[in-house]
Amino acid sequence: MTAQWFRHICYYLAISILAMVYCVNDAPHDNPLDPFVNPNQAFVNGFVYSFYPPYHPIPGATVHLIPGNYIQSVNDDGSFAFEELAAGEYELVATAPSYDSDTIRIHLETSESQDVTFRLNALPSIRTFRIRSGHIHRWFPPQSLYVLDVEVDVSDADGEGDISLVQFSIPGFSFSDTLVTMGGSSSFVSQYYISDLSISTIHGLLGHPMYIEIKDQPGAVIRSEPAYLARVIDTRPNTLSPQGLAQVSARPDLNWQPLQLMFPFSWQIDVTWYDQETRLKNIVWTKNKIHADSTHVRVSRSLDPGIYYWTVSIVDEFGNWSRSREGSFEVIE
Repeated sequence: MTAQWFRHICYYLAISILAMVYCVNDAPHDNPLDPFVNPNQAFVNGFVYSFYPPYHPIPGATVHLIPGNYIQSVNDDGSFAFEELAAGEYELVATAPSYDSDTIRIHLETSESQDVTFRLNALPSIRTFRIRSGHIHRWFPPQSLYVLDVEVDVSDADGEGDISLVQFSIPGFSFSDTLVTMGGSSSFVSQYYISDLSISTIHGLLGHPMYIEIKDQPGAVIRSEPAYLARVIDTRPNTLSPQGLAQVSARPDLNWQPLQLMFPFSWQIDVTWYDQETRLKNIVWTKNKIHADSTHVRVSRSLDPGIYYWTVSIVDEFGNWSRSREGSFEVIE
């Protein structure tokens, strides 16, 4: 290699080095990991736990650091960490499926380390939401009675006691009502008469969306997808025998009028015992999902002596029902 070629190589190397230095010096320094900006990095360590004690890690939780757009999934013990951060203001947002998100704002000084803890509120959820129409054929008053049955089953990972409100609403009729739990369980039920709903006929509810809203103790609210009333059954089933307090055996045969309908259905039989002291009726025997072609059934248990009433109901595939007038019989010694 000649001296002239050697001088040319040294010249080009010097120019390249100067260009690199120039570019580095003029590069923007807005990256918190840039050592020119943050030679003494700060740190954030933390945990994501459940809302109530005993606190436990939340599987699938993630923590988002803003600014910087960094995201970390928590470890099995709920821990997470962000390292080598520049001093300044930050937001940490913790999220997890089926949980309400939470945000913590912090200020980091140079070389500072901060510890944070998230406690995420589990959102309530709806297992089932059923709306059914009911038609009751009465002896007195002789007019038919129509009702709307609402049944909801809810859950909450924080416990059933965390649910503070379950509300049923029909926005098209400006109607809302709080449902009542069944003995403190996760099931909420209510039955509404047409007068309760301020409508002239239950048929007017067909096609109108209805909703359930659930609120938990920390204040999170979820709303169900719309539900619709599928059918109103106007057809009246009729009992045939026994009737009029006829005396029967302890396991009587119950007979009713056959029907042919334009939709799938089954029969349901309910037998109630009349307590002459309290004047209350208590259901003592029920048989449901009886084939639509059937017209009779035998009570499968021996009934104690006394006065009984029984009904036959049409029940469609959605749970809508129409119930007959009561038949009556007496079981003798």
